[in-house]
Formats: sequence, structure tokens, C-alpha cells
Amino acid sequence: MKKRTLLLALLLCLFTLTACGKGEEKSAESNTASAEAGGEIDKDQYYMGLIGAEPVTLDAQVGQDSYGKTIIENVYEPLVQIHETGENKLEVEPAGAESYDVSEDGTVYTFHLRDFNWEDGQPVTAGDYEYGIKRTADPNTAAEAAFLLEPIKNFVQVNSGEMPVDELGVKAIDDKTLEITLENPAEYFIKIVPYRVMYPQRKDMVEKYGDQFGSSVDGIISCGPFKVTDWTHNSELNLVKNESYWNADNIKLEKANYRISNDINTTGNAFEVGEIDSMSTSIKEWTDRLDDKEGTHWVPFVRPTLDFMTINTEDKLMSNQKIRQAIQVALDRDGLNKQVYAGVNTDCTGWVPPTVNLGEKPYAEQIGFEPLTDLVKSVKDPKALFVEGLEELGMDKDPSKVTLEYKVSNTSDLKAANEYIQANLKEALGVNVNIVTLEWPVLSSDMDKGNFQIAYSAWSTDYDDPYAMLSIFMKGAGVLTTNWDDPEFDKLVKEASQTTDMKEAAQKYGEAEKILIDASPVIPIANVTHHKFRYDYLKGLPVSELDTTGLRYVYTEGRTK
Repeated sequence: MKKRTLLLALLLCLFTLTACGKGEEKSAESNTASAEAGGEIDKDQYYMGLIGAEPVTLDAQVGQDSYGKTIIENVYEPLVQIHETGENKLEVEPAGAESYDVSEDGTVYTFHLRDFNWEDGQPVTAGDYEYGIKRTADPNTAAEAAFLLEPIKNFVQVNSGEMPVDELGVKAIDDKTLEITLENPAEYFIKIVPYRVMYPQRKDMVEKYGDQFGSSVDGIISCGPFKVTDWTHNSELNLVKNESYWNADNIKLEKANYRISNDINTTGNAFEVGEIDSMSTSIKEWTDRLDDKEGTHWVPFVRPTLDFMTINTEDKLMSNQKIRQAIQVALDRDGLNKQVYAGVNTDCTGWVPPTVNLGEKPYAEQIGFEPLTDLVKSVKDPKALFVEGLEELGMDKDPSKVTLEYKVSNTSDLKAANEYIQANLKEALGVNVNIVTLEWPVLSSDMDKGNFQIAYSAWSTDYDDPYAMLSIFMKGAGVLTTNWDDPEFDKLVKEASQTTDMKEAAQKYGEAEKILIDASPVIPIANVTHHKFRYDYLKGLPVSELDTTGLRYVYTEGRTK
């Protein structure tokens, strides 16, 4: 066995709070920000954050949206976690497991749990992790991100209903030992372990609340650093420190309150007056306004995320590949970047974001070509291609008689981008675009049901590997309702994921990505560069969205009541 022992790097930073006279108020900018080492941490520290939409669910296994993830990752304790230890540097650290072993052939992972409890005092066991993982794989759960478990032995057969759930390669050897067996060696597997699909779960709570589990704070029981106390739907979510957490002494925040708002002006104003501690935006009006704000700092970063259009290929019009390709080629991404995003975005040259690595090097550099750029160059007249598609469908050849329905989220900072796309496609293809604006939960539900023609989407990599972006299109993944699949695509992605030869992996992933872009069931829009603003008194708040530690490493010197 190859021993992988994880050494916990505890950040034992202590700060002295600047003294304030009795009754003296402290501003958001100056709340004890000039602390010196060696003193006591204020016991009333809190963090005021924001999430951009109402979470679909707080059920760790069922949902997949980033809004729920923000809360869930602070409530549950994964076996291991991914922590940002430097610029573009992520490391695996211990969490629920103190250490893990990997068999010589790379197919068996054995996790050794530490002693810790759920918030009600009941011990967290390997059986809780086994139940949580198997619940994700169970087709009756309908877990949207279940596909992430594909490397685990028998997952495909279990998730398709061909095998019973107990046949999944996950087994609690005893209360403190969890064994996971893979179908084949997969070096990236440890990067999946920190995510919600592998969180522990309380079977008694799931069974007690049934279909309502995750729709309110009832039944959401914590084994992580925080616990949920209140959820006012479409308004706010409140967390408090979980004193039963195994590492509670090193969790410096006592409270974390998250507003729910999708209006950039509301968000910006709240940050500007110190009502929230951090925010992220790509809107030039607000980046210009906040760039030099006293008492704050900002970090520019390219999210491992892609904004895109999802195409329902079962729709009559969208079933034609030439129609989809015409939209793909006609979309003026450069103009969108310059006119809406002030030119700060990274060029969108394919499906996999440029920040994703394959092994130790950027994936985009290793494949040696740009799938989206190549398709755009190969089509001289997208409008003529659109007309060819109409002819193949036996429809009127006049594009002006076609109206595309584009369903979008009601997030205010997307409004300008959506209107640009509407005008762009009208000019380039001659088609009409009807924008239908919906609340995120409604849009998500419509997409799940296939009740759309074209819909706005965004996808973040769950771990740092191209497989995370490409596997969601494999048959049976059930993540995006494009209703598109391709056997050759599936074969290439699977083979690439199983080889340890990075050159071979890059070649196969690249071929698969070319198939995807040529088929165009999705239309990449932008790799958006955001500015992350936060007050100077925050310490340790992660920048990378692949960091799974949540608020565990936040050391604030000033947010006190």
C-alpha cells in the first residue's frame, strides 16, 4: 500500500484587537484592522456574505448549483478538502479523514476517519459516508451531479438501475475505515472526494423528512464548522459556529450571514457601505467605482467557469446541426467582451476553460489547437449555413420568420450581455430572439424538464481536470438536458480519463472536445474575469472557486457586534 498521510496545517494566527472606547462605533473600513500579533480573537466575529440566487436545495447529494454549495460546504465535513495555499496552487488537506491509503494498482482508496460528531453528539462514522455516497449513486435520488462518481466500481450499472446500490464499490470496513474501489486507476479521483456527492449523510434525517429534506433548515444537521439556523427564502441564510466541530478551536468566525440577491446595484451598494464583506463582479461600472475604495482590496481572477447557451436538440429547429453551428459561429464573443465586459475577459476558444490543467500543465496548451476558433474560421457565412439548416428541416428559408426563445436567469448583471446577444444574432443571422427572464429555480426546473429551446447556463469545474468539463456530456450523465450524445465522444473521454500518459490524454480529450464543439449542443459565451473585492480585515478568504474549505480559514480582525 502507498501511504498518503495528510498533515493538517493549522493556521494558529492570533490578533490583538485595537482598543475602542466604551460605546465608540467602528467603521467597516477600520474595525480593528490594525491588529497586532499575540492577543485574543474577538468572540463575536462574523462574516456578511452574499449568494446570487435562492439555492435549489440544501440537500448535499441532490443539488448541484453553486448557490447551495456556498452553504453546504460550510455545514458538512468531506473526507478531505482542497485548499488554496498560494497563487494557482491547490493542495489536498485532511478533513473527516486523518489519512488515506492507495493500493499499488491505484484502484483502492482506504480512508481513516478521525473521531468527531454530528452537532447532536452522534458520532460521524464511515457508514455515514458510505450512505451519503451510495445515496448519490442511487437512481431514485436523482442526484444531478451523480456523474462525478463514475470512476467508482459499478457506478454506471448502479446509477442506471442495472445493479442494486449495495454493489457500488464503497464499503465501511468499520466505524472509522471507509474503502472505495475504482473501476480503473484515476489520478484525479482524490480531487472529487471533497465535493458534495461524497459528503456524509444522516440516514435517519433523510428518511424522517423524505421529499422535504433539504428544502428548509429542518433535518439539515451539521458535522462541519457551521450549522444553519435560519433560511428566509429569497432573502437570507444564517449560519452559526458549530461548537461540536472537531476543529472548532481554530474556527474564528462565530456567525456567517448570507444575503440572497441577484441585483448588482443592490450588491455593490451594500458592499460600498460595509453591509457585506466581499463581492465579485465583472461589470465595469462597479469595478471602476470600487477599485480604489479605501479599506478594501481586490483580486482579479478567471473563474474556472464557462457562461454558455444550452441547446435542446430535441426541439425541431435545434435538432439541426447546421442551425446550431450557425448560432455558434455567429455569436460575436469579442464584441460582447469589449462592449459589455470592458475587454477584461479571457478569449473563449473552446469548451474547457483556460484555467483547467491536465496534470501539471494547462490543458489548452497541451491539445495544440482551439476547437471553437477552428470552427468559427471554417464557416465563412453563418447566415447561409442557417438557411441551409432551415432547408433541411423543410422550413421557410427566410430567417426573419424564425423566433428563437432564449430563457435566461433574472440576474441583473447578465441583462446587458443577453441584450447584446439578442441584437448580435438578429444582425448576423436575421433571426428574432425572444428573451424570457425567469427566477433561477424556475429556469433550472424548466431545463431539467426539457422545457426550453435555448437557455442561459454557467458551469464551474468541480475539480481541476478536463474530465470535469467533458464528462457531463457522456451518455447518462444527466447534467445538462441537451439530449445530445455521441458514442465516439464517450469513448474518447473515457479512454483519456484512464490513461496515465498525459500526451495521449490530451490528444483524446482534444478530439472529444472537437466533436462537442462541431455538434454544438452548447454555445460557449464567455470565460468571465471577475474582480473579487473584500475588506482588508478579512484574512484567508479563498480566491479559487476550486477551494472547498468555505469559511474554515477566514480570520477576520474586525467584523464584530
